[in-house]
Amino acid sequence: MGCCQDREERESGHFQRKKQRRLILKRDYDLDNMKDQETMIIKEHSDLSMSTENITEPDDEKYLRAQLEGYKSDKKWSEIVKMISNRTEITEAKIYISWAEKPKTVGSLAIAYLCKECKSDPKVIAPYIEEVLPTLLTSIKMGTDDLRENSLLLLFYFVDVASEEAISKLLKLSIFKALVRWFLCSKPELRHISADICDKIYRGRKEAQEAFLNEQGAVKLVQLIAWSSDQDEVLFDLLGYLIDLMQDANEDPLMENIRRVHESMVWDIIRNIDTTEKSQELMEQLDAVIRLLSYDEGFS
Repeated sequence: MGCCQDREERESGHFQRKKQRRLILKRDYDLDNMKDQETMIIKEHSDLSMSTENITEPDDEKYLRAQLEGYKSDKKWSEIVKMISNRTEITEAKIYISWAEKPKTVGSLAIAYLCKECKSDPKVIAPYIEEVLPTLLTSIKMGTDDLRENSLLLLFYFVDVASEEAISKLLKLSIFKALVRWFLCSKPELRHISADICDKIYRGRKEAQEAFLNEQGAVKLVQLIAWSSDQDEVLFDLLGYLIDLMQDANEDPLMENIRRVHESMVWDIIRNIDTTEKSQELMEQLDAVIRLLSYDEGFS
């Protein structure tokens, strides 16, 4: 009788967790509202919207920037995409992300333009971005700071509307290997956006969850939770990413994933979170994590 009662209590708690998680997933996570971050675009000038007729050097910075500006005005996204590998250096970019390094090359500036458009109309831009995913991944892995950070933000908006074919392509490109290395870097925005992109990719996708775990993703995510335990809004989202890692597309527990999360010393981190003055919403999120971690009777 006691065993049946325990099981009923666990199942009841599980159903409550599923209902709560569905409500949480409806919450639109807007990067602009991330703690410690201002608006995406600080300013944009049109002083480069000049005619290219009097510029004769095709590799000249002014020529290329005027060309890029013209493509943007005409919404020729396929042409802008072709320019993201251009390494011609530029001076003082007029469009940039507040927390990221300002674009220092024509290619990085092109990515910034795509970021702005992808934020407002991702479905229009997504097909063009899918064509250059290998280039973006190279920028994230080995690019300069400005290339990496602009590429990450573009990927952040892209994965919201990415096709399953595009997600599969990202997995083949070892996307998680490129992203988890930034979970514990010095720049908070870079840490959190990398974790967010990972969650968007592995949420509800068993193959992606396994790939993330194989890159020590759970260990890095748990460490990031520890680092962010005093930032309530960020902590809320990170706990949500941990929940997504431990359940399937139907929001049912994935026991193998839960076992692998247990290997990351997660209990030590969870127990050390100071719950003093935490919001009810955050406490419910934390409770959902604990319920999942405790789902198997073999764990304590």
